[in-house]
Amino acid sequence: MKRSAIAIVIVLLASVLVQPTASSQDDEELILRVAMQDDMKTTNPLVAGDVWTWNVLKWLYEGATMTDPETDELVPYIAVGSANQSSELSSIDWDDCTVGNFGYCSKNTWENASKPEAVVFYDFEDVYWHDGTQMSIRDVMFSFHIMAQVPEWASSLNCLKDNGGRTGSDFPDTHHLHIENVYESEDGSRAALKFTLQEPFSNFFESTLSGLLLPYHIWGYEISGQNVDEAKIWCDTGYDRDSDDAWKIGIAQAWENPDPIGSGIFEWGYWDHGFISKISTWRDHFYRPG
Repeated sequence: MKRSAIAIVIVLLASVLVQPTASSQDDEELILRVAMQDDMKTTNPLVAGDVWTWNVLKWLYEGATMTDPETDELVPYIAVGSANQSSELSSIDWDDCTVGNFGYCSKNTWENASKPEAVVFYDFEDVYWHDGTQMSIRDVMFSFHIMAQVPEWASSLNCLKDNGGRTGSDFPDTHHLHIENVYESEDGSRAALKFTLQEPFSNFFESTLSGLLLPYHIWGYEISGQNVDEAKIWCDTGYDRDSDDAWKIGIAQAWENPDPIGSGIFEWGYWDHGFISKISTWRDHFYRPG
C-alpha cells in the first residue's frame, strides 16, 4: 500500500488546490497549496506577532498538553496528568492517580491554601524533536523559562512568580519560577515537576501547562547565538541572569532561526521570501492513543 506524504505550500494570493505530484513506486506526495494575503514575517516564534507567520509556525511547534476537541478537556499527551502534593511522591501511583487526570487529586488539601501545589507528570517515550533528538524534562523547564520572559506569553506564568510578577516581585532580578524537578527516571523518559502557585490561577492547567515547547539543545546553545553551550536557566546552580553563561532572551529574540526545529505534526521545508513557504508532514510525530 502506498503512503502519501502531505506537504503544505503557502502561496501568496494564489488559488487553493490539492496537487498530486510524480513520485516513486513506494510513495507519492500530495501538495496542498494554500493562499494567504500576506507573507510570513519571521521563523522565530519568540517575536512572531502576526497571523500570517503563525499560520505556518503553529504546525511546527506544540505544547505538552492536548485537548479533546469534543469536550475541551485535557487528555494525556506529553503531560499525562497531575496530582496534588498531599503525600510523599514515592506513594503516588503514576497509573492510577495521574494518567488522564488534570487537576488536584484531593481538593480538601488545597482549596484553602494560599499557595496551591500540583505535581505534573511527563512521559517522553517516543517523543522526539524534528532532528531526531529525544525530548526531555530539561526542554520543558527551559520552555517555561522562555515563556516567562516573552511579554505575549508571560501572563500565564505570572502565577509562578514571586508576588505574581507585579511590582515588588523578585522575578526581574532572579527570573525565578516556583517549579521544581522532583522526579526523573534513570532513562529520562518520565519525570515530574512540582508547581507551587504564588497566587490562585483558574487557568493553570489549561493555559500555563500548554505553552509552546522549544528544544534546549538548539535555543540554549551557541548555534542560536547564545554565549555558551548549555546556557544556564533559573533552576541551575549558580544561575545569575547577568553572567555570560546565563541564557539571554535578547539574543534569542534576535536569532533568525533559519531552519525551525519543533515537535509538531509538520516539519520545516523552505521559505522563498515574498512568494512561498513549504512545510511537510512529519511521519515520526508522537501519538498517544486515547
